[in-house]
Amino acid sequence: FFFKQKTAYEIVSRDWSSDVCSSDLPRSVYALRWQHRCAAHRCRSGGGVSQIEALDTVPGLAAYLGELEARLARAVERRPGLAAEVSGEVLAAGGKRLRPLLCFLVSDPAEPPLVAAGVAVELVHMATLVHDDLVDGARVRRGAPAAWSVFGAQAALGAGDYLFSCAFAELARSEEHTS
Repeated sequence: FFFKQKTAYEIVSRDWSSDVCSSDLPRSVYALRWQHRCAAHRCRSGGGVSQIEALDTVPGLAAYLGELEARLARAVERRPGLAAEVSGEVLAAGGKRLRPLLCFLVSDPAEPPLVAAGVAVELVHMATLVHDDLVDGARVRRGAPAAWSVFGAQAALGAGDYLFSCAFAELARSEEHTS
């Protein structure tokens, strides 16, 4: 579902709930999307709190994310070399950390959150981004030069593989167990 960019006026003035859709999705799906977009717009313009912003009040989340960032850095720095250097640059580029957030949200509230799982899933995600940029020839990622365009294709390939291995090493070292 790709929509051309519209002005805020065009979006707000359109009644999407009565829109005739060209797909098999029911109108209610489009109505829900429209409601979500309106709510997101109100939040950006100071008219409410988004669901992501509301997560800041979740008990234990800030500590989890702090531990996650520290363990991501330790995992990437564990071995010296060019792959670790490139991986460190990729990590420093930042990200939304949505995958680790999902690990936190699905963990049992009676147990400590699964930090190793969050670290591993984020490292795998970073590895796929590095490899994807290389395969696609994308020179920019999140507004910064892609790893391969700075360090070369072989270094980026090695860094992606290194990130994969860091993810699996993190899980192997973990004492977190799920039933």
